[in-house]
Formats: sequence, structure tokens, C-alpha cells
Amino acid sequence: MTLPDKSKATPTHANRKYDVCVAIDKEFGGKRPDFVLVGVEKKIRLVELKAPGHPMGDEDMKRLENYVAAFREFFESHDFFRNEFPDLFQIDLIVDSADLKGAGHRNAYKDYQKNKELRPLKWSEFLAQAEIANEKFLEVNRRLNKGRK
Repeated sequence: MTLPDKSKATPTHANRKYDVCVAIDKEFGGKRPDFVLVGVEKKIRLVELKAPGHPMGDEDMKRLENYVAAFREFFESHDFFRNEFPDLFQIDLIVDSADLKGAGHRNAYKDYQKNKELRPLKWSEFLAQAEIANEKFLEVNRRLNKGRK
């Protein structure tokens, strides 16, 4: 990961923090996380989507291992981000099942979960959470619109 030239950063608010763009600069065979969300619950959140019904396999796990390694290295090298995101990062993996043949991959998958670096969710769980979140948003929107009439 790389940081932009600090001379181009702009101070924000009275606390003089800087807006910083973070980019993944490692090559993972043209593969990148599906979404990167910054500043959620004191951590950087990544979302990796697997097609519904597609099990997490050993090739998928190799990519996940690269993501974990890249973010661990990034936080080890950047005090600013460790301070801004004290819970570091979490990968939300949307996948219906895991079919990991290699013992090393199975162990890493479990270890990432123990370390709270990985949170697997089945598609049905993910969609239920999205529905609840969207319903809350729509309810607030309805209340605001009702007050404007």
C-alpha cells in the first residue's frame, strides 16, 4: 500500500488530521477486494464476495492470504493508520461454504477468524443484514420527507 505525497494532503478540521487515500499496490494476479470501506468501527473493512453457491476453495484462500499479509504489513509500517484504526482491519467474506483441501489453508481460515481479521457470512445472513440496514435508512428518509410536507 502506498500513501500519497504529504505535500498534497489537505488539513481537515481543527485537529489538523489529513485526508489520505490508501491504495493496494500489490499485485494479486489482477484480483482485488470487491469493496474497501474505511473508518468503520475503528477499523478498515474489506468486503470480498464469492458467487452464491461457490465454496471458498484453496485458490480463493491464496488470494485471501495475500490480502491479510498486505494489510498486516501496511499497519506494521504506518503508525498513523495504527493510531487512526486501532482495531486494524477486518475482511467480511460473503460465501456460502468453505471447501479448503489444504490443512494450512483450513488452519489459516480459522486463525484469521480468531484474530478478528476475517468474518465469513453466508449470503442469506449478508442479505438479511442489508435488508435491516436499508429498512432503517428508508424509515429515516420517510420521517424526513413527512416533516417537509
